[in-house]
Amino acid sequence: MKRIFTLMIGCLNYTIQSNSLSACSSRLNLKPLLTVLTFLTVLLSTISTSWGQVALITASDGGFESATSTFAANGWTAVGTSARTWRVGTFGGAATGTKAAYWGTTTLYGGTASSAVGHFYRDIVIPSGATNVFLNYKLKYPTVDNTYDYFYVFTTTTANTPVNAVIPTTGYTQRFVNTATIYTAFTAMPQVDLTALAGTTVRLVFTFKSDAASPNAAPAVDDITLTYVAASPCAGMPAPGNTISSSATVAPGGTVNLSLQNATSGSGV
Repeated sequence: MKRIFTLMIGCLNYTIQSNSLSACSSRLNLKPLLTVLTFLTVLLSTISTSWGQVALITASDGGFESATSTFAANGWTAVGTSARTWRVGTFGGAATGTKAAYWGTTTLYGGTASSAVGHFYRDIVIPSGATNVFLNYKLKYPTVDNTYDYFYVFTTTTANTPVNAVIPTTGYTQRFVNTATIYTAFTAMPQVDLTALAGTTVRLVFTFKSDAASPNAAPAVDDITLTYVAASPCAGMPAPGNTISSSATVAPGGTVNLSLQNATSGSGV
């Protein structure tokens, strides 16, 4: 009698074959097989750890916690010349740490309204093959001026650079907008899936548009993260061959040793 067992773990595929087992065979000694399985489990656990989530925007840069309270010191570029524009510091509070990006002056969060459009942005290379590419951030928006003041999140390419006093349009993809919802405290916004942009350089843009009338809306942004899961390093299916036993028959109390026959290596493992 021939018995064949197929074992699949991750990208590995093993066939266990036992030939001509007699009727008296009540069990096989599986200790060698268990040893192999234990090794594979530890190995694949180690490999899977290296395939985990990768940060494209670090917690420090996305949290604006650099000792120097500027966008440049945190890896971002700011665009805006009005007195009330995007700033980095402690005046807008923080979701984590002590600092955040906020709309206001050098000494005040919010303040007297003025007509302005300002931006801060950053370029991120998303590796080819990346999966689960997600943008997350927290927004504080304690006052609204519905249909007059707007907070936006856009993505675009490096061919497009935000312009002071201009709301992005052509060439930009709007990922989020808020004009009517109050967020008294820093609140996690809906996760943005950017997986479709894997293999490109993305320009991530945060924009605020303010009119010159009360009430005076003012956003603050903190804990920006952009993460992905790297493509699996498995590029092929190995063919380890058959597992053969040292004995064709096994009776109660007997022992059989398992080994590989005609093993060939696979790529990417």
